[in-house]
Amino acid sequence: MADGAGTDDPHDDQPTLPPDVTDDLPDDADVVTVAELSKQVETLVDTSDGLHHDYILGDISGPSESSSGHLYFTLEGENCELQCVAFNFRRSQLFDDPDDDMRALVQGDLQYYAPRGQLSSQILDYYAVGESIHAQVYT
Repeated sequence: MADGAGTDDPHDDQPTLPPDVTDDLPDDADVVTVAELSKQVETLVDTSDGLHHDYILGDISGPSESSSGHLYFTLEGENCELQCVAFNFRRSQLFDDPDDDMRALVQGDLQYYAPRGQLSSQILDYYAVGESIHAQVYT
């Protein structure tokens, strides 16, 4: 494995592993630390136009207010979820707070928090579009 001295090759920054581990890996194995992978994902989120959409459609779950007045909720889709926050200054501009089991179009800025490896959206606005899939099926 390379020592990482002064090249732009991403493979040169691979972590040092003990020989008994590297002996079992292919010679061209690309090994990355969690921190480096998280930085790469953060760069993709920040720079990729393909990840930025006008609205995201999903079901709102678990809205809660923090002591500082921020609104947190989860936007759920089929087998996935996105954490969302409406900061207090932005929340005051929303027509109303979203309800649990509401289906909504959410407008926001995607953010990636590298230390936690978590994708989230800072909410700018939202539009209720009916009951969530869960509410339609189970209530």
